[in-house]
Amino acid sequence: MFARRKQNRNGTTSVHVIDKSHKSYHVVKSFGVGHSEVEICRLEEKARQYILERQGLANGLFEEKLITFKCFIHSYPANIAKFVESYTNVIK
Repeated sequence: MFARRKQNRNGTTSVHVIDKSHKSYHVVKSFGVGHSEVEICRLEEKARQYILERQGLANGLFEEKLITFKCFIHSYPANIAKFVESYTNVIK
């Protein structure tokens, strides 16, 4: 099983858990639709957690920290832009 991002026609992105068995792909569960990278990353995190629970594996601290770090990295450019914008407003 793995988590998959799928672009929709209207520009949003769906997150699904996919199982490939017997030479075909099956959608096991849909986790929703995200508009921003942060929303999509949160949905992927839920999907990964679902996969771990479904496979009977405990989510270790390292795995959780790694997922959180990846979400932070994906949202980093947006956070920097907001910081710079608010900082320039304070200086003016």
